[in-house]
Amino acid sequence: MKKIFTLFAILCFCGWVQAQDGNELIVEPTDVGILDQTIIGDTTATGERNNPDRVYVLRRGVPYLIGQTIEAEDFHLRIKAEDGDGAKPILIFNVAAGGDIPSQMFVVGTGAHLSLSGLHIAGQDILGRYTNRLIRINGDKSKTTVDDCILDESGQSGFRLNADSIKVFISNSIVTRMGQLNDPNNGRFLDNRGHPIDSLWVYNCIIYDVTSRIYRHGNDDAYLHHAIIDQNTFFGSGQWGFTFSPSDELTFTNNIVANPVFLGYADSLPRYAMTIDTFRDGDFVDVSFNNIFTNPEFDAALPPVSSDTGDSIKSVNGAYFGPQISNAIMASASATTNINEVLEFANAPNPQQDFIDATYDSTAMETSWDFSDLAPDDTYSAIGGQGIDRYTTFHDFTYSENATSFTAGNQGQKLGADLSNLGTAVKEDFFVRDNILYYPNPVQNQLFIQNLDKAELSLIEIYDLRGVPVRQQRVKSESAVFNLPNLPTGTYVLTIRDSAGKVSSRKLIKN
Repeated sequence: MKKIFTLFAILCFCGWVQAQDGNELIVEPTDVGILDQTIIGDTTATGERNNPDRVYVLRRGVPYLIGQTIEAEDFHLRIKAEDGDGAKPILIFNVAAGGDIPSQMFVVGTGAHLSLSGLHIAGQDILGRYTNRLIRINGDKSKTTVDDCILDESGQSGFRLNADSIKVFISNSIVTRMGQLNDPNNGRFLDNRGHPIDSLWVYNCIIYDVTSRIYRHGNDDAYLHHAIIDQNTFFGSGQWGFTFSPSDELTFTNNIVANPVFLGYADSLPRYAMTIDTFRDGDFVDVSFNNIFTNPEFDAALPPVSSDTGDSIKSVNGAYFGPQISNAIMASASATTNINEVLEFANAPNPQQDFIDATYDSTAMETSWDFSDLAPDDTYSAIGGQGIDRYTTFHDFTYSENATSFTAGNQGQKLGADLSNLGTAVKEDFFVRDNILYYPNPVQNQLFIQNLDKAELSLIEIYDLRGVPVRQQRVKSESAVFNLPNLPTGTYVLTIRDSAGKVSSRKLIKN
């Protein structure tokens, strides 16, 4: 459990919210480039940010036409949707006439922090062209936080991880249609170009329709220092699933991975839903409490042989883990917790038959991702007058409560993402107050606490609502694990004191 805590201890959700009303600046969608120009121009005469705590607030249900790449260079760039209901504000490139679409919508520089919340980031511009990357992280030791967002229609990848020692936190979001079908090698959710990653956290997300792979590591130098991929639904990656590099701490739990490698393969070397090229001494890998399966309809969509080469086409079904990671799973005490249950989702995408056929027959017709079973958003689809379908509703990956997966999580919860509250207030599974991170809330057995200011904690106390102390723990470190299995169900007040005498209090719910 200490390994798991290490990642949560360095989460920086605090970087996003908590801005006071005086820091918020509403950006009205009045003209092309208004958002990027507002951000660029929000500086003093000498180039400093006018307000380092600025939060740019976008109106719901309207497009923001972007004229150029938006860069967070050496500051914390925060952009969020306004509170309330309505479609997420959609960000779309609309470059000057005759100009090329930029290669990425956002770029994060060295030491910078990008925080996005409640946005719809569309990679297809008003003319139907695709930007290569939605978010490119170029700066070493930078930080990127994405919550409650939609990212779709990227030509190459959702996130290009192109720097050392970065932190990336993605939660409560939908990422779909990564890669174009005429260039399947380039479609990726997370594209690491051979860089060591400090922290990677993907929580409660739906990632689906990816041409190539979910995670690409680049080479063995691109090790993961801390990574947690928890409570997500992954559906449909064409060539691979996850190709991980060596990992100091990798926790992959409570996920559904449906139809990985749906293109099959014809080469002599097998492909897998998950691989780790090499292990190093001290690596900690926990792959447990997941459901990984292939729907028979997807296997049936594969041709028996390649028309181009005559090679037999193989399915990944039944051989989901590469040898290295398979041995690590079998050596763990939780080897039997991973299941292979074919789920019937409420409304999942059909096999991309034209894409599959074109992979093995160069004369076959290539097409685009098939979203014909969904209704496009009339307002957003009218942008630019090109008749480009844009969506604010997506496929439904809920499944029957009678399925084994519904109670197969590591705490008896259902596997996969729950985005039933997408677009509303995010549940307080984790929270930050006074720059101290607590996780989770409500709590069942263990409460994780970390002082993000790196100050030493001294005392943790829990009071009932009458003000009577019921638990106390003295500590002398920046972080702590508070074990609460015998604490009765109810509502309490959690109080944290650090060595400098600073006190932080928060309501805590015990389930």
